[in-house]
Amino acid sequence: MAYCSNCGEFLPDGIRFCTKCGAQQNGVSQTVFCKYCGKQIPKDAVICTYCGRQVEELRSSNQPLIINNSAAASASSVTSVVTPGKVKKKYNAFLDLILIFCTAGLWLIVMAVRPKYE
Repeated sequence: MAYCSNCGEFLPDGIRFCTKCGAQQNGVSQTVFCKYCGKQIPKDAVICTYCGRQVEELRSSNQPLIINNSAAASASSVTSVVTPGKVKKKYNAFLDLILIFCTAGLWLIVMAVRPKYE
């Protein structure tokens, strides 16, 4: 079972010309079934066109990904390069300890300076 490469019409196996548009079918694409929803999808599909789930493993090329999130993506040539791998933390435990000690120190100063009511 295949689809026409010109108009997308469903074609039976072994047919050489599309019954709808008449286009010659040299490289007729085969279909497979989605392993999640069971619908027929093109053989070369990576994502199911019905349920949207990934049906084929993506090929890793180990090349850095280029991400351009600017509003004027075509006008700006500034891009950021992200290499796949471990994500770095934005802070560490040392900064947490500094913040805790500063907060505790400020609290002690406020308690020492406040008026005492008897």
